Amino acid sequence: MTSVSAIVGSGNIAGAATAIVMGGPGALIWMILAAFVGMATKFAEIALGVKYRKVHEDGTVSGGAMYYLSEGLHQKWLGMLFSILVIPFAFVISGMRYGIATQ
Repeated sequence: MTSVSAIVGSGNIAGAATAIVMGGPGALIWMILAAFVGMATKFAEIALGVKYRKVHEDGTVSGGAMYYLSEGLHQKWLGMLFSILVIPFAFVISGMRYGIATQ
């Protein structure tokens, strides 16, 4: 369980168990439905990322949400806006992740 919690997160394991105990079988149904929506979203992100990625002459690959937003929707400003707005979130999330772990 310790090695699984390092990857999945102990909150996900304890949260699912708590939801089933407190909510009953209905909680399990909602978790399954949420998992299907999450899997469909992740599949769409990966498929679009592979479709719109750029392979450079030296063999390196560039891709991500900013590429399929700008090239897939033909709105270059949308990809640039996404790239700019992600920068503050990267600082906040990395600070929370590493700040809590070191305290």
